[in-house]
Amino acid sequence: MVIFDTIAGILFVLALIFFFVFIGFTITFFIGLIGKYKNTKKIGLIGLAITGISTVLFFGIGFGSEAIYDHQQEQITKENEKEFSHYSKEFKDSYIQIAKNSESVANYIGDQWKDKMDDDDFDVDKVVESALEDKVTETADIKDELDSIENTYSKVIMYADKSTAKKYKSAYSDLKDFADLAANPRGSYSSYVDKFNDLDDKVATDIKEL
Repeated sequence: MVIFDTIAGILFVLALIFFFVFIGFTITFFIGLIGKYKNTKKIGLIGLAITGISTVLFFGIGFGSEAIYDHQQEQITKENEKEFSHYSKEFKDSYIQIAKNSESVANYIGDQWKDKMDDDDFDVDKVVESALEDKVTETADIKDELDSIENTYSKVIMYADKSTAKKYKSAYSDLKDFADLAANPRGSYSSYVDKFNDLDDKVATDIKEL
């Protein structure tokens, strides 16, 4: 595709060179005409014919190559938009599912943590471990879904423009952080809740903007 753009550029340069040569032969022709120099006039005419035809030919082929290039770029753009539309929808659907599952698991862990904090034999590690065991299927699903969405994500980035790709990269990073919070809870209860609220808001906003 790029070759047509390069060819067009070269042909336009050649056409411009021949145009200036054409002007030179025009001057030569008029010098021969006015001064009645037959040979000079003849050289001017021959030069005008050759450079005139060459100039028109190079400009014509150049414009044709540029038109082909523009058409191909238009087709590429349309194809990219089509592919982006397909993969971005697929990505959003998976994104929402992972976000919901991560929210559910993280909420459950937070609730278990809070409910057992006042117990005399409270042990945060045991409580969190028990909560994760209760949600072992869900956390496994989240991991599988993250593995699955990675390929879709790479396709979205491939077909997105620069600013859109940046938005998806940020959203994907938030989702992974949210999933990690659910699968690997750590810190104090207060910091856990703060991080959950922050990521929950971020992911919700990301979903609206995808």
